[in-house]
Amino acid sequence: MVGIKVNQQSLRGFSRSNLMHRQGLPTGLPRRLRLLAMTITILLALCSCSRLSEDLHPAQDLAAHGHYEEAISLLDSYKSRSSKKYNSQLRLEYGEQILKDLDSDQQARYREAKTLFERALELDPKNTRARVLYLTVLKLIKEDDQA
Repeated sequence: MVGIKVNQQSLRGFSRSNLMHRQGLPTGLPRRLRLLAMTITILLALCSCSRLSEDLHPAQDLAAHGHYEEAISLLDSYKSRSSKKYNSQLRLEYGEQILKDLDSDQQARYREAKTLFERALELDPKNTRARVLYLTVLKLIKEDDQA
């Protein structure tokens, strides 16, 4: 335990009436009325917090239909913690979707190139350039399949 020295001078400005006055409560009110005033203050503070949670449904609907950019720009205008968290999550989903699209496009391009190089080798089996390109594409396809 840590011992704290308190002298009489440090306690001088901290009477009950001074504390209530510093909190903005009148000192002459009965106890029940002061409790009611504090309760109302707390309730008002809680009500104002609920205004900070925006309705995320429009952004969720946009994202569900694949309109990620529109959903993200809508969420950028929101300020609540839950909207920021959803904005971050949506950005991750969108980024993953972009990467998946790139991977599928890349695979399609590799397969198309493979078909072209196979046909070139059928037409000219001694073409070393076609053979090198064909083997390169096979290696890239294999690396992508392993990843």
